Amino acid sequence: MPGEVTFLVAGCGDSELSEKLVTQLGIKECISVDFEEEVVARMSARGVPNVNYRTMDVTDMKDMENGSVDFVIDKGTFDALCSDEKSQTR
Repeated sequence: MPGEVTFLVAGCGDSELSEKLVTQLGIKECISVDFEEEVVARMSARGVPNVNYRTMDVTDMKDMENGSVDFVIDKGTFDALCSDEKSQTR
């Protein structure tokens, strides 16, 4: 499955999550969006193949084609859950 799916990482910031999804898990493509143009430019400059950074407001994603991704990760929620030391949320 990993080589056949496309992920959307909403609010990617300067996290390496998108790159790791592609390089370490073998995800086909990762579209990473953030509203900060400077961050998107910096991350795009890293040049990781199959990671597509876009400046976009996640509350207005009219430029995304319907059905173009298989999974969406809300990076902020993901961080909040992963930083929790409680055994119930690890």
